[in-house]
Amino acid sequence: MSKYTAGPWEYSKPWQTIYGKSLGGCNKTFDTFMIANIRGWGHLQYLPNGEEIQDANGRLIAAAPDLLEALELLIDASNFSHSCQDGLVDRCICQDCANKKARAAIKKAIGYE
Repeated sequence: MSKYTAGPWEYSKPWQTIYGKSLGGCNKTFDTFMIANIRGWGHLQYLPNGEEIQDANGRLIAAAPDLLEALELLIDASNFSHSCQDGLVDRCICQDCANKKARAAIKKAIGYE
């Protein structure tokens, strides 16, 4: 499995940049670094809704770690039936908790965070 910069990732609209706990340059804060930049170069700059498309792309990319985590929880929840209140389970893998994570990740991706 390939490695990636762990979340959370944040999309900064004014600069069209995605930040996370990565290693490297372009600091936003002391421990937050640029992961990607979503600029409208090329065809996007000529479209009437280019800025809207850029923002949607930025939100979707920034939600990637959340979406991955939610999908992993949904898979776990479908394979096991544990209760969230069960003190024996380290990671909450009940269907209700997995669904909540999935809904939150989708909201982040489409801009209703």
